Amino acid sequence: MKFENLIYKYKTFIFDFDGVLADTNEIKKINVFKAVSDYLIPEEAKEFVDDFVSKNGIPREIKFKKKFKNNSEYTSVLKKYEALNTSSFHNTKLIDGVYFFIKRLNKLNKKLVILSGGNKSEIEYILSSHGLDNYFDGVFSGPADKQANISKAFKNITDKMVFFGDSNQDYKLSTKLGLDFVFVSSKTQCLDWENSIGTDKSIEVIKDFLEITY
Repeated sequence: MKFENLIYKYKTFIFDFDGVLADTNEIKKINVFKAVSDYLIPEEAKEFVDDFVSKNGIPREIKFKKKFKNNSEYTSVLKKYEALNTSSFHNTKLIDGVYFFIKRLNKLNKKLVILSGGNKSEIEYILSSHGLDNYFDGVFSGPADKQANISKAFKNITDKMVFFGDSNQDYKLSTKLGLDFVFVSSKTQCLDWENSIGTDKSIEVIKDFLEITY
């Protein structure tokens, strides 16, 4: 994909966070398993984690609440998960090419927005640790879902926006809203993407941001 094509075509760049900007998907998967293991046997915990991952993009609060209807269990699991994330994110890497790509867009005065189902403080911590905390016009995150957040972020959805995502939820949302979509594949947990998202010839697919040539 040519950088010049992106620059001329779009004014606004929307990014999912986990697996798109930061290499956090696998860390979070491990932490989900640890968080639920106090209440579920290993087989049940694995099944829950697989379902949790298959719904990447949906806020954690919604996914935990669906399984743990007892409020004290839900609160306990959520707190443990977030504590595990906090202790795990000290050396989080960015997806290859992200740092340079974001800085280039910022210099060209593009509007940059993060649209994530994750936790805002976790996102801001990782951005800050890489010196990117002042490069985004907004971080829209859980517990609100992405569709609610995109309505909050933009009064009007235009054809001059592009959405970078790595999940079925991201793809479906971009299709529903009529946004151009770029699928970032290197750290996706959508294992069947080549047979689903990858068959849509109207979207772009990149492994990481090193594939955007300058």
